[in-house]
Amino acid sequence: MDNELPVPAYKLTTPAAGWFKTPAAIGSDQVFLRVPDDLRLGAVGLFISSLGWALNHNAQNGWIPAPAVYFGQLTAAPREQLEATAEALVVAGLWAKASIDGLEGFVVAGAQQAVQERFARQQSASRAGQSSQVVQAKKDPVNRFPPRTEKPNPDKPVDWSSVSEDL
Repeated sequence: MDNELPVPAYKLTTPAAGWFKTPAAIGSDQVFLRVPDDLRLGAVGLFISSLGWALNHNAQNGWIPAPAVYFGQLTAAPREQLEATAEALVVAGLWAKASIDGLEGFVVAGAQQAVQERFARQQSASRAGQSSQVVQAKKDPVNRFPPRTEKPNPDKPVDWSSVSEDL
């Protein structure tokens, strides 16, 4: 019996902007029971897409402009379906309508926290890399490019073909 699983034909083409914590059973979370049955699957997908959009666009306040939702930046679907699903997410309390500088949009529940956690992970990784570099420099004081031991003489001819250090 062959136990190898088939390989999917396609991979995501959008580069990863980060990751966010989501419940393993997000599709059956009780909050989505507030969404009508015919829109529930789309609501779960649009909600997850909105968290990804917030990460990709560094939406530190969790706000997404309505045109990004209605014109396919979050997910490709007919506009009427996106509008109905967005309204269902508002009614369910997962999105809140908000306007910034006269542009209508939505605040996504959990998006602000996801973006803040992403920045915290980046800062932590940066600090870890810097401290690792300091520790490594203390352990291995030998420099790959040691300073010159002799002072260059401008009157002395140099065979540049034998010089391999940084100039």
